[in-house]
Amino acid sequence: MTGCIRTGKMNAAKYRDILDENLLQSAQDLRLGRRFTFQQDNDPKHTAKITKEWLHNNSVTVLEWPSQNPDLNPIEHLWRDLKMAVHQRLPSNLTELERICKEEWQRIPKSREIFFLHEKLCQSEESIHKLNQTIKEKDSLIGQLQHRCQLLDNICKSRPLLDSMLAQMAEAERMGPVRDLGKPTTNSSLTDGESNCSPSRLSNHKDFSLSEDDSDDQELDGVVFGTTV
Repeated sequence: MTGCIRTGKMNAAKYRDILDENLLQSAQDLRLGRRFTFQQDNDPKHTAKITKEWLHNNSVTVLEWPSQNPDLNPIEHLWRDLKMAVHQRLPSNLTELERICKEEWQRIPKSREIFFLHEKLCQSEESIHKLNQTIKEKDSLIGQLQHRCQLLDNICKSRPLLDSMLAQMAEAERMGPVRDLGKPTTNSSLTDGESNCSPSRLSNHKDFSLSEDDSDDQELDGVVFGTTV
């Protein structure tokens, strides 16, 4: 087990430099070759663009990690042990801090690491099962909501057509009932005065000529026009 000490505020660029200087070399020293999986949590420095690009360019396989699960990260428990041990020795400056960190790091027993990590991982297994069950329940809920969202979307798309139909129905209601078509309607233009073709007008109309054959006929008291075929 090896450690790396850096001064100053850690950011994505410094983290990438640490990977560049240590990761591949550590894998080679441990005889892992290139067939290993790198584990890190979702700290912003770990998920930064420059970090992802370095891991991709160096063909490093990264273990997919759930968000907000620090207990699943084994190294966090060792950091706690190291911090407690360093705090008890009360370093007075950066030089002492670096020296004490290295000494206490080497003093952490291998058995302590293995036992503690095994215990924590067993405890985390139950949490993982609960998390998986919660995810399944949420997936089921999401499936139900997706169907309802699709129905709502269809309703929204049909709203203009429905609005038009409701407007037409409202206009039809304002028109009232249909009049009785069986009753004859009177044209005011014909009732206001006599028609030019009324019998009373025709009986007094003399503006037509008779042939010689009809001149001897008796005077017409009334005239009725008609056509014969």
